[in-house]
Amino acid sequence: MKGTITNVSIGPLVIEGVLGDDGKLYVPVRQVASLFQLPQNNAARDLKAILGEASSCPKISIQEDGANKSQNNCIALSDFDNGPTTGLFFCAIM
Repeated sequence: MKGTITNVSIGPLVIEGVLGDDGKLYVPVRQVASLFQLPQNNAARDLKAILGEASSCPKISIQEDGANKSQNNCIALSDFDNGPTTGLFFCAIM
């Protein structure tokens, strides 16, 4: 999957996110991991455990600032809307 970096508005906040070519908004796992202070080396696995089995972390090819494309595990922003972590996510980014 391919994606482009975009600003994502969440209420009064704006975070950097990824617009996937499927039309969904994503946040790179490394960004979420730093917000929750999770170790980067197992962040995708840890986030899937927190969010539940239905969550996935697809790899999205993102071109950043005209540089080479990088593969990033990302998590759909909608995954945060459907569970007990919704409040945690919004508290972490404030």
